[in-house]
Amino acid sequence: MIPSNISFEAYSSPELLNSAAKKAYSVRSKIVHGMRVRNKTGETESFHCTEDLVRVSLLKILQNPDLQQTFNSHKKREIYLDSLVYSS
Repeated sequence: MIPSNISFEAYSSPELLNSAAKKAYSVRSKIVHGMRVRNKTGETESFHCTEDLVRVSLLKILQNPDLQQTFNSHKKREIYLDSLVYSS
């Protein structure tokens, strides 16, 4: 799950980002647990949202040498992600 306190330019507020991430995670859960996902507008938007969230997250990591080092270490990555989740 993407922490709610990361601010992406595509979202006007952390609340919108969190809502989009929750919807995307819901669709992901359906797929992983074998449920059929119909091509409804909301689900298609969730796929696009997920792609956007992943793309922006990877760019943020790849453009920051400190974050690259953090994400190259399992222990440091988990500490970093936990700090984002629990800091809000």
